[in-house]
Amino acid sequence: MRNASRVGVLCVVAGALLGCGDQKPPGQQLTQPQTTEQVAAPREAARSDGHTAANSLDWSGTYQGIVPCADCEGILTVVTLRKDMTYAFSAAYLGKPGKPIEIAGTFSWNDAGNTVILAGLENRPNKYFVGERHLLQLDMKGNKIEGASASLYRLQQQDPVPSPAVGATPLVGTTWYLKAIHGREITADPDRKKPYIILQPDGNRVNGFTGCNTFLGSYETRPPDRLSFSTMAATQKICPDMEVETTLFEVLGETDSFAIRDGALLLHKARMAPLAVFEAGLNR
Repeated sequence: MRNASRVGVLCVVAGALLGCGDQKPPGQQLTQPQTTEQVAAPREAARSDGHTAANSLDWSGTYQGIVPCADCEGILTVVTLRKDMTYAFSAAYLGKPGKPIEIAGTFSWNDAGNTVILAGLENRPNKYFVGERHLLQLDMKGNKIEGASASLYRLQQQDPVPSPAVGATPLVGTTWYLKAIHGREITADPDRKKPYIILQPDGNRVNGFTGCNTFLGSYETRPPDRLSFSTMAATQKICPDMEVETTLFEVLGETDSFAIRDGALLLHKARMAPLAVFEAGLNR
């Protein structure tokens, strides 16, 4: 009898903590074990507090990167997202002739608020996962690319271009014709255009002409006067005099800062004497 009472007391105590047998407090349901899919739910799903990339990140801006290419050196990909829900897209196939593919349109967010969908982008990936200062290009089905090459599909947000001084010729959007390089004046054949460069306002792209070949690439600026160029690709035409072209590409590769004075663009390295001098809008 005493043993039966003891068992009853233990059952009451244990029942308060764990429940005795199949008994459970009124209104409480037994919890089912989580499935593997539930445990491994995507981290990028919308948070319960309502915060998403769409409403929490400063996502508007220009993103750039070189993604893998099956039959070229890489695809220089630039995506600009604007607050008015429009976008600009460009893809330059490095090492192959031809102009970059350029598409503009509108975009939308997925239900989770973490991925933008670029309308009008056909026969190529059109979904990008939005992270802190970067985009991840998703595959054709909208899934993240896994494995060792995953990081190669990342587009980095670019810093805004410094605003020019009042009355100054703007760095971006101006056609800059080469006037001198390493202190040597450039004289062009009257029947040919002078070499020039144009820093495009969308996509941090630079394109130009060397006096022989056309080229394109990317540039990066940082306040107050930092400027650098990278990922240059050019047509493969052979001309009698290639010295200016060779030197111009070397200069662009060495440039780390710039100055604009009296309508002239000066490219510098380590604030030394100008590597090259360009004039705005002059072709003579």
